Formats: sequence, C-alpha cells, structure tokens
Amino acid sequence: GACTARYLILEGFANEAFNGKYLQNRDVCLGGFRTYWKRQRTGMSSSTVLAEDLSFLYWQPRHARWALAQQFDQGGDLLRRLDDGADLGWAYHDSKDMSLWYEWAQDAVTRAFAWERRRALVRACPWV
Repeated sequence: GACTARYLILEGFANEAFNGKYLQNRDVCLGGFRTYWKRQRTGMSSSTVLAEDLSFLYWQPRHARWALAQQFDQGGDLLRRLDDGADLGWAYHDSKDMSLWYEWAQDAVTRAFAWERRRALVRACPWV
C-alpha cells in the first residue's frame, strides 16, 4: 500500500483522460497515504507549465488498493466524502496485482456503463 514514488505514470485506460503523469501531493492525504494528482501540459513550448488536473489516485484502506477518482464529481467535491471513508472512483486495481484494473467505462456499441477489467501499466518514479 505505501507508495514513496515522487510520481506515477499510468497507461492503458479506455478513458484517455486517466492516462498520464500523477505527481505526489504531500498536502492531501486520504486513507492514511498521500494522494497523486494528474498533471497536464498547458502549452507547447519549452517553457510549458504542468497544471494540476482534477484526476487523482488515492488509497482505499478497506480494500488495500489504489483508486482513481476526479475531485469534482457527482455534484460536488469528493475529497470530504473520501476522507470520511467513502469508496468512490472511476477505476481501481486488484489488491493483489497493480497491473490489473477495473475501470467504469462505456461500451462503444450499447453505450451502457459497466466495470471493465483491463491491464494498465503503472510506473513509479522515485524521488531523486
């Protein structure tokens, strides 16, 4: 459960918005661990600034797993609900296999939502 990486890179989600680089946020802890917030580029030059997205990873202690959520969802700010112990999110990994994830995704044909099992790459990059 403990993760001491400076940032994580996630790849392999159907929702492209969830793929990318997540930087550790030392100020926001949930489930007893620091959270990881998505960063995205705000420009195309060499002076490009990375801006915080609203997608983040947080620890779900009851299930011993990381989950992927968006801060503003379901009509409000989820941080308080998550801090109170709610298990919410768009994806979570199998508690025994960090590369096996379940993502709430929409079927391209039926347009119905369901939990889809998929392999995702998670790369941890340590503090230098």
